[in-house]
Amino acid sequence: MNPTIESHLPPPNTPFGHPLRSLGSLDPGIRFLNHGSFGAAPLHVLAAQARWREAMEREPVRFMVDELPPALLAARVRLAGFVGAVSQRLTFADNATAGANAVLRSLRWRARERIVIADHAYPGVKNAARFVAERHGLTLVEARVPWPLPGPEAVAAAYAEALAGGAGVHRAVGLRGVGAGVWEVKNMRVIAGIILDICWL
Repeated sequence: MNPTIESHLPPPNTPFGHPLRSLGSLDPGIRFLNHGSFGAAPLHVLAAQARWREAMEREPVRFMVDELPPALLAARVRLAGFVGAVSQRLTFADNATAGANAVLRSLRWRARERIVIADHAYPGVKNAARFVAERHGLTLVEARVPWPLPGPEAVAAAYAEALAGGAGVHRAVGLRGVGAGVWEVKNMRVIAGIILDICWL
């Protein structure tokens, strides 16, 4: 690893909260809560970004053609291993709105199918789901996910309840969360494809 980056990494087992403040460059006088929209990157991430920018500026064409594609592939494989996904079915998106639109608009919908999303989904995701539902004659259903979340089983239970009675449903696209899985809900095979939203708090 680059020593400049390594010098900014947190010690192992660093607890969340105030001990992480020193890892970023945020003004210590503010309490920044809006990482979902405009996340402040940790110093070791900024150092890595600088290293990649320098590599690009040294030889832009070589970087874009020869260096970036395999680097993105390697990052995809590593991320897939981290989240337990198949790398060939995982991709990067600029943000949650772009990712939601890419997924929802790529599917071949049939009239009267349902899109099931969490009731606290990000507004950009809800808007994308609503647009697709209106365009294809679908029903948009919100799963009532409790907050604070008592455990992962509560997410599955909320989606199962939202899917109840929907014999015509053959898939569900979960947009906003971490993880992926295949659930059996009342004899229906429900495949949940999850868009990751990873932010540094």
